[in-house]
Amino acid sequence: MKLTIKLTMIAALATASSMLALAGQIVTVNFGTGVTGTQMAGPDAIVSDDDEPTLPIAGSEWVTSVLFPNIGVTQYEMAVDIPANATIIDADMGVMVDDSGEVIMNNTVLVNNIYSPQSNTYCAQSLPNCRTPLYFDLSHNFTTLQNLFVFIVSQDVYYTPTGLDVFGQVTYYIPDNPTVAATPEPGTGMTMALMGGLLSFIGMYKKVRV
Repeated sequence: MKLTIKLTMIAALATASSMLALAGQIVTVNFGTGVTGTQMAGPDAIVSDDDEPTLPIAGSEWVTSVLFPNIGVTQYEMAVDIPANATIIDADMGVMVDDSGEVIMNNTVLVNNIYSPQSNTYCAQSLPNCRTPLYFDLSHNFTTLQNLFVFIVSQDVYYTPTGLDVFGQVTYYIPDNPTVAATPEPGTGMTMALMGGLLSFIGMYKKVRV
């Protein structure tokens, strides 16, 4: 049901913006480990599919601290920039770690299971782990300008490298900035109505996701 509403709202926004050139555009940005264009700091050696027990989330790659194989933690950082005049429509992210980890976004801890009890499948029993992605709805977490993610990954048992796999998407609306005339041109009322309707769609969508 939520997926249907999500797709319907985004389609409606796209249609509305295409009807009115001045309304702006809807942009979707992918980010994550191994994703082109992602700003990332930390060990970033790509891991072959045979080196982790689970395939990476579609669109991403596992990365590893292969140069630092020991029991302890490895920190990765990732930045996602959003234009100052954007309105966030939707944002999601999936994370896997080997063995356990903490995920922080804009100084807010989203999850922390470091030193979680181990399973018999090479990593933590709880999520996030190296078997099943943990998904986050970040629609209300993203802000304009820079969003900073910190992933602290723990190797809890054996002297082997840590691993991190992340894939996310953020969709936002950017209005155009036409010159404001002192005297409204013909059709300005319709323009404002359509722009108001477009922003109302965004508001409705956000309420649906709460």
